[in-house]
Amino acid sequence: MLVEKLKDIEYNSSEDIFNETIELISEFIYAKTVSIYTLGKNNFLRLKVRKGPQFLPNSFPMDKSIVISMAKEFGSANANVLYLTEMEYDFEYEPAMAVSIKHDEEILGFIIVEIIDPEKINKNTEIYLKILASWLNTLLLAAQDLTENENKIFKPMEKFNNILEKIEERRERFKIPYSVIIAKYSNDISIDILKTFIRDTDFLFFDEKKKEFRIILTSCAEEGLKRVLNVISKYSGIKVLEAYSKNE
Repeated sequence: MLVEKLKDIEYNSSEDIFNETIELISEFIYAKTVSIYTLGKNNFLRLKVRKGPQFLPNSFPMDKSIVISMAKEFGSANANVLYLTEMEYDFEYEPAMAVSIKHDEEILGFIIVEIIDPEKINKNTEIYLKILASWLNTLLLAAQDLTENENKIFKPMEKFNNILEKIEERRERFKIPYSVIIAKYSNDISIDILKTFIRDTDFLFFDEKKKEFRIILTSCAEEGLKRVLNVISKYSGIKVLEAYSKNE
């Protein structure tokens, strides 16, 4: 039934794919908090979407979590592995369950059950999530293709309001914060410099005629915004006109 619903998701945008998918997964396994993280360079996890109260950080190195590291190696793992290992662990980074999303031998990301009733941490739920992860790799690949086709890093300024509206909808539905920076830049500031301010999950918009750029920092609260503004402040050719964060 769930796979049939997943098939109905329109591939109009990568954001829509993840938003609708997390809603369906949360509904079907009755978890308090479910999230999807993508695995980036240097084994760094970044939140793509979350449904429910936050437990895990929005981004962190994968090796911080025994459960997620075991899921990468064996396909799935749950919090019970913590009792079977002599390794020290930080509870802040340990979810209830995690299942890897793979394409061929490449790990694309993880379905992570951050919070769920203890009696539901069992093999049945784990097997069920594996089936979902198998289907979700198709959606992740579709999302990657959409991202490449949309030229996510560099977008014309007229796309700003449309994408900001989608990011705001996600914040309202899933309580995922974001930050916005609006600034002017001089002739000695290149697009390559602007690119260094963002991650592969962020959006950069610019207008070469007006010498203006805007950044949407996804999954980014006030502390993350301060770090980016601190980097920008090192360039005398950039004047920040407005910067703000929107949290829960």
